[in-house]
Amino acid sequence: MNRIARRRLTSELLQSFSKWAAVLAAAAAINCGGQERQREREPDPLVIGDNPDTSGNSFSCGVSDEFREPELRQLYAALNGPRVRAKLQRYVCPKPLPAFRVTVVLWHEGPYQERLVRLQMTPPLYKEDGRIEGGLGYQFEQTVKALDKGPPIDYGYRHPLDGSPAKITPFEQYPEPEEGKCVTPPPGSP
Repeated sequence: MNRIARRRLTSELLQSFSKWAAVLAAAAAINCGGQERQREREPDPLVIGDNPDTSGNSFSCGVSDEFREPELRQLYAALNGPRVRAKLQRYVCPKPLPAFRVTVVLWHEGPYQERLVRLQMTPPLYKEDGRIEGGLGYQFEQTVKALDKGPPIDYGYRHPLDGSPAKITPFEQYPEPEEGKCVTPPPGSP
């Protein structure tokens, strides 16, 4: 092979190698970017109940790292249990409380998500009666507060004007509603 043929062959091999190197580098960049996006992906929420769609309501409550599946199951049992149903009935009486189910969802902390619990009432009775909305919200907040034994999570929020740390202050969105006019007739009355 003469000198010119060797140069041409070397040049062709280098061009071919460069194209493959570019393709491999692009594939590696895409794959690494995919892994980065996968690391940032929010973990799937933990759902207990039959309606995980919590859109359309404002029932949510921030929880600590110590609030996990056992506490979520206790919350589910309490919100679907006789004590909460009886309280809701007392808020709306003398009108009867329709049948309902509550689903609870634990959203894990992620890069763009605070750790919190949400609920969904099926059917959404809270949309038709503010007493049910207020009562369910109050019972939800009080039950979460009783079950969550850990400290609040500090997300490092700061005040925009001076950069000082924002104090974590738990707040209650729902005051307990007044009870309805639940008049029980005296014994022996018609």
